[in-house]
Amino acid sequence: MQALIISFISIFAMEITFVFYNSLLSSVAKPNQMGFVSGVSWGFGYFGAIACLLLALFIFIQAKEPPFGLTWDNAGPVRATMILAAIWLFVFSIPAFIFISEKKTNIHKVSPIKRLINGFNIILNIPGLLRFMIARMLYTDGLTVVFAFAGIYAAKVFDFPQDKVIMFAIAVNIFCGIGAIAGGFVIAFSELFVTFAYKRVVTYLVPDSLAPDTLVQFLSTDYKFAVSFVILVIVLLVKPTGIFGGKSL
Repeated sequence: MQALIISFISIFAMEITFVFYNSLLSSVAKPNQMGFVSGVSWGFGYFGAIACLLLALFIFIQAKEPPFGLTWDNAGPVRATMILAAIWLFVFSIPAFIFISEKKTNIHKVSPIKRLINGFNIILNIPGLLRFMIARMLYTDGLTVVFAFAGIYAAKVFDFPQDKVIMFAIAVNIFCGIGAIAGGFVIAFSELFVTFAYKRVVTYLVPDSLAPDTLVQFLSTDYKFAVSFVILVIVLLVKPTGIFGGKSL
């Protein structure tokens, strides 16, 4: 129970930090590049995790003599991987503090409770947004829990030893990284395709009398954020078990 409580607190704190981390996207990407930069960056984050997992595997788990006087009597090498992950996160977060400059904004002191209430009122006033938030909580956050506990599931249900659990995590991160980078490119090209102003192209193809007066877009640039959501819905409807033909359990 103590381990479960500590795990809950750490995961909760991590998710809170993601709020601030994700808000920095506008500081490193232009509005028309956010989908691409987000997907590619997320993918490289997975590959960074692979490097950390490899270090944990070879230095602590598979080492004949674990370093720092660690022993398997109290699962010392496994516990040490948590410290390795913390150091890894700290070291590679330093560039973000050095090179990312946040936009200056006017500071308005607002009560957090009041802002939270205003946020709920906005959700209630937008048709369908509350149902979307609930659906996201049950689906997306549910998947997050599944991924977070994939190692525990593999160890307890399939009796994976510690080294096999890490190898399983490495394999998962490889495919997640490739998928995130591919998703970034798909979103970028999809947003460009549906929001591109085809007026110039059409003007070259038709007589001047038929030349359009509007930009000739499939979707206004103001609504391009919906492209990634539509892609997600299509994938879930057409290939719910995976784009690459995965089988459901």
